[in-house]
Amino acid sequence: MVARIRVLARRAPLESSEIALDSAVSHHVARVLRAREGDAVVVFDGEGFERDARVASVRDERRSVVVRVAFDGPARRGVVADRAGVHALQGLAKGDKLERVVRACAELGAAAVWPVECERSVSKLDASRAEAQRLHLESVSASASEQCGRADLLRVEPLRSVGAALARVSETIAHRCVADEAGGVSVASWLAALDEGPVALLVGPEGGLTDEERLLARNAGFVSVSLGPRILRTEHAAAAFCAMASALLGDLRQR
Repeated sequence: MVARIRVLARRAPLESSEIALDSAVSHHVARVLRAREGDAVVVFDGEGFERDARVASVRDERRSVVVRVAFDGPARRGVVADRAGVHALQGLAKGDKLERVVRACAELGAAAVWPVECERSVSKLDASRAEAQRLHLESVSASASEQCGRADLLRVEPLRSVGAALARVSETIAHRCVADEAGGVSVASWLAALDEGPVALLVGPEGGLTDEERLLARNAGFVSVSLGPRILRTEHAAAAFCAMASALLGDLRQR
């Protein structure tokens, strides 16, 4: 018996009595997790709601596998993004580092990751590749929600230049900071002084932000903060910030 498999049903209403999972999810449930009829499943909609279910059938259909689930009990509000509402503006990094950032931020309750192309970004994406990468990162976000028990999804924003991202975030998020290896106020003291989120953090790529980019951030109302005396890898900074934000401002804060 496979216990408490979690699956995302994006386009299937949880009000139905029985639904067919899409092809990718069906393949994962049947071929990777080896689920069988009667196994327990939790189906979530990516918007914050989930429902207990069981595998009703597993069958091969046109060279693909189709899994149907039957619901047991009513829909309920599940675990969603942390109250701190972290938006991580992540400088475009090489390899799979952006995937790691998305996965870690999703598990730690962030609201969104904004891929940002910086002057020192080693990896560069053209417009056609950028959208394909965003869709891939959305699937990473969904997988992370399945693993960590979230009923919603961390949002992956389209790739933007650092200037465009700063301008867009400044319109909607009041509390904004930039991880500055040159120094700044303690991020813990900055977070502790706030009453509520959301909050935004800008992190540079492997080579860090240029002086011009740091100035651009400050002019956009981003406060320079220090994440501590040790220099973190670019793929670890946002995760560290999410953990601190949850403890000092969000779900883990003692109120």
